[in-house]
Amino acid sequence: MPYVGSPVRRREDRALLTGAGRFVDDIGLPRMLHLAVVRSTHAHARLGRIDTKEATALPGVAAVFTAADLPAPGPRIPPVPIVPGLDTVAHPLLADGIVRYVGEPIAAILASDRYTAEDAADRVRVAYDVLPAVVDPEGALAPEAPVLHAGRTSNLVFERTVSGGDPDAAFRSAAVVVEAVLEQPRLAAVPLECRGIVAAYDPRADRIEVWLSTQTPHGARDLIAEILEIPRDRVRVVAPDVGGGFGAKGSLYPEEVLAAYLVLRLRRPIKWVEDRIENLRVMTHGRGQRARVRAAAAQNGRILAVETDVLADLGAYCLSFTAGVPTLTPIVGLGAYRIEHVRYRVRGVATTTAPTGPYRGAGRPEAAYYIERIVDLVAARLGLDPVEVRRRNFIVAFPYASPTGLTYDSGNYPALLDRALALADYRHWREEQARRRRQGGHPVGIRISTWVEIAGGGELWESGAVRLEPSGQITVLTGSSPHGQGLATAFSQIAADALGVAPEDVAVVHGDTDAVPTGLGTYGSRSLSIGGSAVHLAAAQLRTGIIGVAARLLEAARAVSLAEVANAAPAGMDAALDFTMERMMVPSGAHVAVVEVDEETGEVDVLRYAAVDDCGRVVNPMLVEGQIHGSLAQGLAQALFERVVYAKDGQLLTGSLLDYAVPTAADFPEFSRDSLVSPSPLNPLGAKGIGESGTIGAPPALVNAVEDALRPRLAGRLDLPLLPDRIWQALRGGTR
Repeated sequence: MPYVGSPVRRREDRALLTGAGRFVDDIGLPRMLHLAVVRSTHAHARLGRIDTKEATALPGVAAVFTAADLPAPGPRIPPVPIVPGLDTVAHPLLADGIVRYVGEPIAAILASDRYTAEDAADRVRVAYDVLPAVVDPEGALAPEAPVLHAGRTSNLVFERTVSGGDPDAAFRSAAVVVEAVLEQPRLAAVPLECRGIVAAYDPRADRIEVWLSTQTPHGARDLIAEILEIPRDRVRVVAPDVGGGFGAKGSLYPEEVLAAYLVLRLRRPIKWVEDRIENLRVMTHGRGQRARVRAAAAQNGRILAVETDVLADLGAYCLSFTAGVPTLTPIVGLGAYRIEHVRYRVRGVATTTAPTGPYRGAGRPEAAYYIERIVDLVAARLGLDPVEVRRRNFIVAFPYASPTGLTYDSGNYPALLDRALALADYRHWREEQARRRRQGGHPVGIRISTWVEIAGGGELWESGAVRLEPSGQITVLTGSSPHGQGLATAFSQIAADALGVAPEDVAVVHGDTDAVPTGLGTYGSRSLSIGGSAVHLAAAQLRTGIIGVAARLLEAARAVSLAEVANAAPAGMDAALDFTMERMMVPSGAHVAVVEVDEETGEVDVLRYAAVDDCGRVVNPMLVEGQIHGSLAQGLAQALFERVVYAKDGQLLTGSLLDYAVPTAADFPEFSRDSLVSPSPLNPLGAKGIGESGTIGAPPALVNAVEDALRPRLAGRLDLPLLPDRIWQALRGGTR
């Protein structure tokens, strides 16, 4: 039986479950110094005197650094140059005269232990000349708003418009036009392991060695080398076990580069591990968009045009991928629907808040939320079943070229919807809803969402190599860098099938820029489809070589072991390649949510949830199941609980887990799920990606369902998150 397609148990779990994992904070080196960061207590201020005398005098403190101690002009984190002018909002390693968000690094303390370093940080005295804060992107664009960055005339960092067809003519001819203002609050990634780095100088090789909790070790290596102005072969980055990332560990941060820089200065190892309060305050937040969405439709429910205007809150600075996230939203802005006319504008705005960045889905959950909410509004305005409206607008032939510029590779959206409706027992719940409206009881709402995403984002390649060891064992080397997805298991299955061995005979090496010289990392649902395809093709290449050597050895009808083949190959045997894909894949799915709402308290109870997803060919169903469970948990959390909140003066109000409502397992319902498969023609595995399905599909399904339950009594629309007090107020005429 082939291993690909089988639910092989995760090989990674034994070490993690028995405490044998090795994370950044487990690494200790001789003479190591610990880094603590002095952070701004104001959202916007001009820095005065920074008094470090008391901190420097504390026993155990080795050094204190401010921006004045760094090369001028101060080193900065360069953003990916998706649009011109982003360099003017690049993040300095230490604040260079002005702070622009609460928590921005001002000074670095190095001490013999963490406790001394943090005590010393408390003794640094900073004088502030407080300036006006602006935490709302609309307010940041007001004429009277303070401009945050020198050399700019406003807080508008970039503007991009995607258009196709003739939307103006479509709106003029439409039978109905619906409009809504929709909010995507900021979210915190809250990985189990906070960020961390250990950096050391190797005098023999004259280079830096870095252990970093990251999703992109090769990208981190290259950026560290660029910022420090040294050749990249003088930087080695190792990603040990990584306790979750969810996109937020795909960026490089000031503290991480600062640690590497200070290692060069002091020639002593340095460790920095953030605490949870720092993590919630300064690790990039996700989402943070507000959109005005309009749709034009014919009387039969066919959607003619969509116009969307998005304000994206970038925060105070652009880190590596800050500006890139909102530019993904228009690409999938039309969802699973064949809509001919579109105008989609995105504006990125600077505010006095922490930078935003990728968070599970990164631009695609926002797009799905906008289009799925507006499709329901079209159905409500026309008095049609929202299921039927979707059927009338689905893309049905592939490949399909969208006016947003996206080419959809494969899919079967009607079948996904049919299966999800059957799984949720849609007819039963519609009957139950009608019964309760007649006879009383807590109202029930039933709604659906269909979703698509783009998988494989960024550069569409990944490295892979497969080596036959002298022992006959197989080693896979991959540029993908997993942080909980189980990729070592999946890659061992792929290589095992190609080479006729068992997965346990395959070792998988990743996350070390010395062992694997090139790679992109793990993000954007790309690792299995692109990284796995590189492994698949390299293994097939190696198999051809093995067969050639075996044929020379045999010369008779007998068997030969892989160890014999390896020993007969004088130069060893391996195969390496970079697999490149021509365009992004488009996974898809359909979700159905059934909810009950207590009108007296505003509490939402999810009675039934069904998810049917299409991630192309499945290599390991157990891994897919885990990805869907995790993404649904985060999608439901976004819909029902989570949001980052700032006060008007820029102080973070959700700065601890007492205030930021991360739900527990008891808060989640059971859900039913199934998969349909439409293989992607873009890679040899036929895979697409599954990691973000729940974060894309769940929020619109749940918000639409709650609105459906309360529609007779709501004067307006609800928005994210569906907190009980917001529902209670909405039912009583208050703000929503």
